[in-house]
Amino acid sequence: MRYSTINIIGAGCIGHLLMLRFSKVLPTYEISPDALTSGHPESLSQSEVNLYARSIKKNRNIQYQSPTETFDLTILYSMLNQWKQPDLIIICVKYPQLDELCQQLSSLSAGNKIDDSIPILIMMNGMGVIEIVSSYFPNNPVFQAVTTHGAKFEKNSLLHSGYGDTQLGGYRGEKYKRQRDALSKLLNTHLPKTFVSNNIEQTLWKKLLINAVINPLTSIHNINNGQIISNQEIKQEAYHLCQELYPMLRHFNIFEASQQLFEQVCLIAKQTKSNTSSMRQDHLNHKKSEIESITGYLLNKAKSMNIELPLHNKIYRQIKRLENHF
Repeated sequence: MRYSTINIIGAGCIGHLLMLRFSKVLPTYEISPDALTSGHPESLSQSEVNLYARSIKKNRNIQYQSPTETFDLTILYSMLNQWKQPDLIIICVKYPQLDELCQQLSSLSAGNKIDDSIPILIMMNGMGVIEIVSSYFPNNPVFQAVTTHGAKFEKNSLLHSGYGDTQLGGYRGEKYKRQRDALSKLLNTHLPKTFVSNNIEQTLWKKLLINAVINPLTSIHNINNGQIISNQEIKQEAYHLCQELYPMLRHFNIFEASQQLFEQVCLIAKQTKSNTSSMRQDHLNHKKSEIESITGYLLNKAKSMNIELPLHNKIYRQIKRLENHF
């Protein structure tokens, strides 16, 4: 399956990472006002890859940096009013923007309507996002990818500081297996390692629970990820947050014990020790975060199960108070 036009929506770290990785694997990209085009024979032959920003952005030169390579690329941004019919849509926006974005996409003018056959890939944190997208596009193949790749901006550089893997899945079973496998191959070419998960919901739960500890703590204490384990008081706070989640771990059969969750939190904090969490980055930029799709979702699910999470409720309220000032 070939994708003649790929539209990436969201000019954050993940959106830029995908654009930059596409350009590296496809070195014959040719720059045009709206897109980058390539004649790579094995993947995106004569394709356009468009990066859509949610607000007007000036074209900019960005340097990609990783432990193994460095290169520069000029990024030219498009807006939704410059929409081109794609063969694949990749959504990389923040949770608070998702519903509005889906409304905009579903109300595109007649000539730009999104065909039911076009696959939509969501690369976002949190639970419930695939349900939101599917409610606007009920007939499209909708997939979600969970990645542990880490990236952050420093001035005009994008630092690919955390190599990881990407799991891809969807909620519509074998019906769209061909599209899913083609997506997996595409991602694995540009952002290895990517593999198909037959239980993406459990993967999402694991990431949600880890994020529900790391993201709020790094934002509340204004620290990098690594300080969760280097600061003993904050490490103890993380431990108690993990302990409180034990009834949910047991119910969803995710981790056998809260200690396993805590060990995973410590491992991720160590692996991404110099990184700024997405929630902290949002708050440093005076933007609302994805707290509703992480801790908010967790608290609602716990309430429906008659499980009390007072510590998570406390940090949720702290984050909401912070965001009231934005």
